Amino acid sequence: MNAEEKHETDKKEIQKLVAKNRDRITQMRDHIQEVQVLKDKRDAENAEVKKYKKQRDKIEERVNKLREALDQDNEKLKETGVTDNSIAGIQRYIEELEWIQQTEAITPAREKDLSKKINELRKKLPKSDEARKLMGDIRKERDELKKLNPDSKELRHKMIEHARQSDEYHKERQELLNKVDKLQQKISETIAQLEEKRGEFAELDAEINEAREARKKDSHKEHDDAAKKQKAIEKKIKKRINDAAQPIYEKFKAGEKLSMEELLILRESGML
Repeated sequence: MNAEEKHETDKKEIQKLVAKNRDRITQMRDHIQEVQVLKDKRDAENAEVKKYKKQRDKIEERVNKLREALDQDNEKLKETGVTDNSIAGIQRYIEELEWIQQTEAITPAREKDLSKKINELRKKLPKSDEARKLMGDIRKERDELKKLNPDSKELRHKMIEHARQSDEYHKERQELLNKVDKLQQKISETIAQLEEKRGEFAELDAEINEAREARKKDSHKEHDDAAKKQKAIEKKIKKRINDAAQPIYEKFKAGEKLSMEELLILRESGML
C-alpha cells in the first residue's frame, strides 16, 4: 500500500471513528437525561417515605404515651384492689342489705349489724369511684390504641412500598450511570485514537504533498531538458542547412540554374 492509498484508508477510518463517537455522545446525553428523570422519581418516592414516616412517628409517639398512661393506670387500679366485678358486687351487696333492712322484720341487733356492714361497704365506694374512673381511662386508652395500631401499620406499609419503589429507581439510575461511565471511557479512548490517526494522517498528507512537489519538479526538469534537447537538435539541423545552403547560395548569386531541392534548402536557411 502506497502513501496515497494509506492516506485514503486512514481518512475513512477517521470518519468512522468520528461517526461512532457522535453516536456514543448522543447515547450518553440520552442516558444522562434518563438519569435525571430517575433521580427526580427517586427523590419524589423518598419524599413520600419521609411524609408517611413523619405521620407514623407522630402516631407512635402518641401510642407510646398511651401505653405509658395505660401501664400507670393499670398499676393504680391494682393498688385500689378493685375490679369492675368487685364494684358491681359491692353496689349489689349494699342494695341487698338495704332491701333486707327495709322489707324484713329484723331484730335491733340484726339491724345494727346490717347498718354496720352497709357503712363499711359504702366506705369502699370512694375507692371504687376512683377505680371506676381509672377503668374508664383504661378503656379509652385501649380503644384509642386499637384505632392507632392499624393506622400505624398502614403508614408503615406505605413507607415500605415507596421505599421499595425508590430503591428500584435508584438501581435503574445506577445502571444507567455505569453505562454513562463506560460510554465516557469509550469516547475518551476513541478521541485518543483519533488524535493518533490524525497525526499519522497529517504526516502522510505532508509526505504526499512533498511527493507531489517532487513530481512537479521532475516534470519541469524533464520539460526543460526536452526543450534544451529540441533546441540543440534544431540548432544542429539549422547549422547543417546553413552549411549546405552556402555553396548553393554562391551558385544562385553566380546566376546558375538551381534544382527544386536546392531552392528548398535556400528557403529553409532563410537565404532566399
